[in-house]
Amino acid sequence: MSVLIVNAGLGGNTGNSQVVADHCRRLLTERGVTHASITLKGEDTSAVAAAIARAERLVFVTGTYWGGFSSLLQRLFEELTPTEASELWLGKPAAVLVTAHQVGAQSVLFRVQGVLVTFGCLVAPMSGVVI
Repeated sequence: MSVLIVNAGLGGNTGNSQVVADHCRRLLTERGVTHASITLKGEDTSAVAAAIARAERLVFVTGTYWGGFSSLLQRLFEELTPTEASELWLGKPAAVLVTAHQVGAQSVLFRVQGVLVTFGCLVAPMSGVVI
């Protein structure tokens, strides 16, 4: 089982989303789960798509920005829209972790889950958390 942790936070490797991604990575390591991670800030979309293609499961981590998810994640979803319902996404379980320093994080969670379902991911009950 391989899990890809996608840090979509605007702070990149130094923000709150990285703290959550690091915690997720520690939990997976403790359980012996094979995993990789990628930070969207400064990363090319083709590299992210290749990492998603290699993964069997996905974890997206984003902050809450002006009532929405990060612009980096928005850009990724827009650029990968042509891959909707393709093997890149179809049937892959996905989880969403949202950091919240303002109101609206639950709405962000629901919207990201909605995009992932539209792309073809499986979103199980309790697979999203606002932190």
